[in-house]
Amino acid sequence: MNSRIETLLKKFKLEDRWYKNSITEEQLKINYYEAYKILENERKKAKDFLIRSLK
Repeated sequence: MNSRIETLLKKFKLEDRWYKNSITEEQLKINYYEAYKILENERKKAKDFLIRSLK
């Protein structure tokens, strides 16, 4: 299960958000701008794949 979480964190460039034993103040200050850009790109790729597959 951890490998899936690690893969997702890496894909969205959020590896430093991995919870270890405590949450630091720095971990609470998250700018998700880059992750949202990646998410939108992944959504587009999935949608394109589905459209191509259903033709």
